[in-house]
Amino acid sequence: MSYSLINLTSDVTLSWAYPFTGGVVVSNKNNIISDNDLRTMTLPSSKLVTVGTSLLFNNVGFHDFTLLDNSGAPIGNIILPSEIREIYLTDTSTDAGIWCMIPFGEGSSAISVISATSSNNSINITPGTITAPSGNFDFTLSASLQNLNLLTNNALPGFPVITANNPLTWKTVVLVGGTNVNIDNGDGVIDAPIINLNSAISGLTALNVGSFALSGTTLTTSETDGSLALSSNGKGHLGLNGVNIDTLSNITNVNNLTVSGSITSPAVASAQCFFFDNNNVTNNITLQSNYNIASVTGGNGAYVVTFTIPFPDGNYTVLLSLCRGTETIAPFTAFFRSRSAESMIIYTVDTLGNLVTAADGVSVVVFGN
Repeated sequence: MSYSLINLTSDVTLSWAYPFTGGVVVSNKNNIISDNDLRTMTLPSSKLVTVGTSLLFNNVGFHDFTLLDNSGAPIGNIILPSEIREIYLTDTSTDAGIWCMIPFGEGSSAISVISATSSNNSINITPGTITAPSGNFDFTLSASLQNLNLLTNNALPGFPVITANNPLTWKTVVLVGGTNVNIDNGDGVIDAPIINLNSAISGLTALNVGSFALSGTTLTTSETDGSLALSSNGKGHLGLNGVNIDTLSNITNVNNLTVSGSITSPAVASAQCFFFDNNNVTNNITLQSNYNIASVTGGNGAYVVTFTIPFPDGNYTVLLSLCRGTETIAPFTAFFRSRSAESMIIYTVDTLGNLVTAADGVSVVVFGN
């Protein structure tokens, strides 16, 4: 029996005491101190000793080291601090030889206590038969986790979704857009999904926002006796089929209503103008402030008013008024004598019923549908 203390300050190749081949001599029992965890210690050729040669290595330092056979192959795992490893030679036909290990237990070469648990049941543990010097435990994932693990083999990229329980089963899905919704990165692989409404919403039958209700072609308020307000902002205007309503003008609490066409209402004039006759031979009629009046022709107190847009018939209401200046001879009254869909005739006369030129002018207002 012999003993050696070997300090590993570099990787070493050991030598037998006889025959001595140079280097550090290995004894039957060896205490080892390594200066770092990467040191190796290589055994001498097994051809130089006999079968049954036994060696013991005790790591008494603070770092790991690795024991190699003569070919450079590790004999077991690295030897940790405070770990003891005994080996014996069973074959000397090669330089490396065949070395067997004797595991150290509590005073015997056997496993005295072993246990394995899974505190959250995510791992299934099946103990096997433990017979010195070794045994096996079978570790498997729970069925639910195993089913999730199977997605790596056949699932497309996407989000995992539970499809059943006891155990859980899974599949992957991708977010997809609809009629009015766009989705980018629906599988979440490149970046987070981004969900946006289409710039133009279509196919909705109704929409409720607060007390505002839109259904079909009708805008209403869902509140009983509630009011519905449509307004623009700043100097903008509100347009309704060509009718423009602006915001407050420079006159307090006054809004302007602009209509590009006509307003159909019994209370709104359907045609109007102001004209006067300057008694010239030609171009004697001056037409001012006219709406839906194409022309005024005639002279000397008899005038034809022609409409731009004819009425359905002659059943409309005509209001006439004279403008009177300082002339001695001026019309006393004005009246119309005939009406048609396209035009009407107006007369201006004195107190005796004689035609008198409308030199100061006539205002004409027509109400009709």
